[in-house]
Amino acid sequence: MKKFAVAALVLGVSSLMSVAHAAPVTVDAATYTLTYDSSFLAGTPTVGVAGDAVTFSGATAVAASPLLGSLSVASYSIDSYGGKPFPIILTAKTGFKITGLTETVSGLYNVGVSPTTAGSAMSGAGFQSFWVANDVVQGNSGNKLLGSVSSDTQPFTSSGAYDVSGALALASSANKVNLSATGFMIFANTSGSALAQTTLSSYKLNVQTAAVPEPEMMGLVLAGLAVAAFSLRRHRAVR
Repeated sequence: MKKFAVAALVLGVSSLMSVAHAAPVTVDAATYTLTYDSSFLAGTPTVGVAGDAVTFSGATAVAASPLLGSLSVASYSIDSYGGKPFPIILTAKTGFKITGLTETVSGLYNVGVSPTTAGSAMSGAGFQSFWVANDVVQGNSGNKLLGSVSSDTQPFTSSGAYDVSGALALASSANKVNLSATGFMIFANTSGSALAQTTLSSYKLNVQTAAVPEPEMMGLVLAGLAVAAFSLRRHRAVR
């Protein structure tokens, strides 16, 4: 039920800021290129590339619930609706096709309660995205309850780093995949004498690709098969 609540909040995200679209930026991964709108994330994120993984980091969102109980939600969404550009465009390099992708949001969480006064605290994070490949829209999502503590049971605190991931296998491989819409959400919730805080600091996109033969290579393969078949027929005829 708690995970369902997180997913529902993700679907209903509202933007933390008004988005003014700027010039596209392209980064070069191992087997594909990623083009993104420079206003993809709030703030000024740092973009890092390692193999086929691209990470946006440094644009931190915080959801904090202070003592005496309250719900705090931080959300961010961006889309391509109403003629806006695609936030992210993935283009396979020559000799490859995109077969799927994995999205991961990361950050920190901290929840705690008083062992002598009634209270509870929890935190969570999630995302929901929609991708277009070969004119087919496919959804991807991930959500997780990060920490939940109560004054009724130990431990009374929980904290650490988290990763929330979701994997999408495309219905068919594609040369180009576009992000139609995405939303990120973190929450911190308390009741009684408790505190909770959740931060979201990075978004990672790991793209899966498969090698496809070049036309010239396919021609050589077919020619080789033809020669092998001809040689086999001659061998049988001689016998």
